Order: sequence, then structure tokens, then C-alpha cells
Amino acid sequence: HLGERFARRQHSPAAMKAEEASSDLERLRALFAAERGANFPEFTDVYCVDAADDVLARFARARRGDPDAALAFLREDYEWRKAEDAASLRTTPPADVLGQDPSVLAEYYRRRCVGLDCQGRLTFYQAYACCVVKKLKSVVPLERVVEYHAWEQERATAMLDELKRRGRGDGAMSIILDVAGMSIGRHINKDFIWLVKAIAAHDQSHYPERMGVTYIVNAPGVFGLVWRTVRPFIDPATRDKIKIVTARCDWRAEVRAALGDDIVDRVDDRLEEKQCVQVFDEVEAISNGS
Repeated sequence: HLGERFARRQHSPAAMKAEEASSDLERLRALFAAERGANFPEFTDVYCVDAADDVLARFARARRGDPDAALAFLREDYEWRKAEDAASLRTTPPADVLGQDPSVLAEYYRRRCVGLDCQGRLTFYQAYACCVVKKLKSVVPLERVVEYHAWEQERATAMLDELKRRGRGDGAMSIILDVAGMSIGRHINKDFIWLVKAIAAHDQSHYPERMGVTYIVNAPGVFGLVWRTVRPFIDPATRDKIKIVTARCDWRAEVRAALGDDIVDRVDDRLEEKQCVQVFDEVEAISNGS
């Protein structure tokens, strides 16, 4: 009986998934090694890592069961990072990315670091009630907003990697998107849809497996229109990590259960804050253990 129970545990869905992930990584590692000198000569500098395995593991998970596709995905991303010098964003002042003082975003684009969740993941909260894209684009071109988001992501991944190196978290982040107050007349138009899709496409193309979970909270009925428009462009594995909590439900209870009390408390402390997001001083303090 003990042997049967052990065998069942060994072949549980979680165990099988872990075995498959290990096999995918091993196969990708071999493919990568065969062409590293020719196609990835600056890999450690381009990805700001000492060793390749964490990067390979993320790309292997993103193309589960198909190491050849994972290698092709990695090759495309490597070329993009080299061409765009993405690593330099980690030390680039935000004003240089945006082309002006980032405080101009304060009224329309609010993304805040709210610390580490109960799993040690870096967690961000973003409110969309203020994101009136028609007004935002009169202040900052939307293409620049996407570039600013890329800067945020690159700086965030630097912190994620450092936190993981220190044994905190798994290299992924938790996200809370608050869509309370979203309306068709004020928020949802072709510019808003373009911005959401552009940011989603950027993250999916260049930051695979960096999103551990996303909670979309306070979702009004009209949010269904946005979700139906954006959903087809999101990878199915990523969609499985997105939890939608409608306005009729208590999102705080659900998020507390998943991410911990501290995260919800920090979100509530900052709900009225209007200062533009400058998360990385806080993040650096978090990664240093303060």
C-alpha cells in the first residue's frame, strides 16, 4: 500500500508537470549549447545574468513541450535585446525614456510597487480609473508610454532576479489591476484598446513567464468588452494566470488569501496617492531586505 501511494504521488499532475519541465529544459539546454557561440555570443551581458539556466527555464516553460520553438523564441528575443540595448534601461533615468519628466504621467498612469507578497514575489498595483487615454496621449505619445512600460519591466526584472538570487520569490511578479470606475464613454475606445494590446504584446514577446499571477479587480460589466477584445491576443498559459474579480465580489478577501494581508494593506494605504509612480527606490530597498 505504501508503494502504491508513493507511485501515485510520483505520477500526480504536479509531479508529471515538473518532470516535463525538467525534460524541456534539458533539451533546450542542449540545443542552446550547440549554437551559443554562433548565435548567442553576448548572452550573459544581453540578459544581465551569470549563467543561462534561469533564462532558458523561462523560455522552455513559455513553449512547453517544444524546445525547438523555445530556442527560436529565445533567438528572436536575444536579437531584440541586442538591437534595442534593453539591458541599458536598467540604469537609464526614466526622464530619458519618456522624453520629459515622468511626473507628467501622474494624473493618468499610476503603477505602484506594493512590496513582496507572501511567496516573496514583487507585487504591483495599477489603477485604471485615472487612465483616460484620450487625455494621456495629449501629454505623452502612446508609443512613449509603451517605451516607459518597457523601462518599468526591465527595472522590475532586475529586481526579480536579485530577489531570487537572495532566495526570495521565483523570478515572477504578482499584479493587481484595479478597473473600478471604468466606463465606455470615458475610458474604452480604440486608443485604450491599442495601448492595452501593445503593452500585452510587448510583455508576451520579451518577458515570458515573468507574470506569476494577475488579479483584475472591481471589474464592472463593461470590462467584458475589453476582455473579449484583448483575450485572443494573450497566450493561453498566461490567460490561466489571470483572475478576474467582479465588482460584486470582495476582491480584498480573495487577494488576501492568495497574496497575503500586507499587500492589501499597502494597496489601501496608497489608494488616494496621486504622486507619479517611481517604484524602484522602494524595490531596491525591498531587495536589500529593508
